[in-house]
Amino acid sequence: MKFFKSLFANEKSFALDSASAKSLTESWPQIRAYHEILIKPFHDAEKGNLETIKSDSFILLNRADDLTIENLPAIYRSPKTIESLISLRNQTKVVDDLVNQNALDEEIKKALHRLKEIFYCIVETCLSKN
Repeated sequence: MKFFKSLFANEKSFALDSASAKSLTESWPQIRAYHEILIKPFHDAEKGNLETIKSDSFILLNRADDLTIENLPAIYRSPKTIESLISLRNQTKVVDDLVNQNALDEEIKKALHRLKEIFYCIVETCLSKN
């Protein structure tokens, strides 16, 4: 439950159902693993510190590779979830590429913010299924 409390700390418009949250993380551990890597770099970037994403972008990319349609639990499969999952993987690659290209911090922050939005879309879509 702590996972989803931190996940939606800034998402006041979303009503969290704890049974759904537990079901999601238990049935799809890869989404939890992805979030565990995403959350610190995102919060650090909000404070102006991009060192965490610069050091963890490759790990995040590996976690994104683990988020496959095949391991997406059937209960959460929908065209919107699959489309968002593909977008998440693509956006994670964008973030990693920007880091590797030593892009401007502002570009990395924008890409990381977009990544967070896509992630929230996936989780919200999954939780609304229950």
